[in-house]
Amino acid sequence: MDEKKVRKNIEAFNEKNNKMQNEKVIIKILTNKFYLSFSSLKEVLGILWELEIFKKENVIAFLEGINYSNNFSKKQKGNMLLKELRKKRYPQMTKSLSEIKKSIKEIEKNGKIIKMSIPENLEGDFLKLEIIVKKDEDIDEVINRIIDNKQQLKLILKKIQLGG
Repeated sequence: MDEKKVRKNIEAFNEKNNKMQNEKVIIKILTNKFYLSFSSLKEVLGILWELEIFKKENVIAFLEGINYSNNFSKKQKGNMLLKELRKKRYPQMTKSLSEIKKSIKEIEKNGKIIKMSIPENLEGDFLKLEIIVKKDEDIDEVINRIIDNKQQLKLILKKIQLGG
């Protein structure tokens, strides 16, 4: 995204919110180091604003201190930035999401018979189980895996319903 578009988006964002300090520096850092889609940019700016206003963090120092390997594209670096900011802004949800994904991976094992999915950012109240059977034996395996992991499945669902 070019600097002009970023500046326009920050200006629109700032009209609705308190002005971010040193927005020109922030624009320059974002456009030089990262590629962000419009929706990702809005989310990044929102989190940076919250960190600056409410947590009194120096967002410029934070952004300048990020040094991802040059092996990554600007788009990959933008995704990494967004992930890091979400972790910084929502530490408990990020931790819970990581734990849930780890549990799901363990239950799915090979992922060929049971596939599980959860609402994005834990913004929902369901756990989706997809069962794929191709042979009679697959049915027994699915039933056994669900029975063996009943308590873990209940725990995952509870965490989702509590939002992390």
